[in-house]
Amino acid sequence: MEILITEDGFQTRDFLGAVLNRKFKVSVIKAKDGGQAISLIKNHQPDLLILDMTMPVKTGFDVLKEIESNNYTFPVLVISGYYFSKEEVVNTAGVNGEHIYFLKKPFTSEEIIEEIKKIIIVPEKK
Repeated sequence: MEILITEDGFQTRDFLGAVLNRKFKVSVIKAKDGGQAISLIKNHQPDLLILDMTMPVKTGFDVLKEIESNNYTFPVLVISGYYFSKEEVVNTAGVNGEHIYFLKKPFTSEEIIEEIKKIIIVPEKK
């Protein structure tokens, strides 16, 4: 099982990676911007994408449009400190939103773990 974290803030990216590696039996892949994420998605097709919206090169909105245009169906957990709801993100991106979930920044490790458990069945470490 692979989870792709796309976040331009290295502290948040590393925090998420550490939380996921500590709690779940998953392979964590990291991207620092939307362009890198799109390339990784084409090569890996992750089981879950954790996606920041405000990034350089290509934004989270660009990534969402790319995902929809290529008919990828993996879930996307949007994390954002600038947008306030899934609906706001979906409407701004102009995408369907069927596989999109939302978590407002800042969040705790417990909140991200619980949100991921709601989205996918992921094996936990004992």
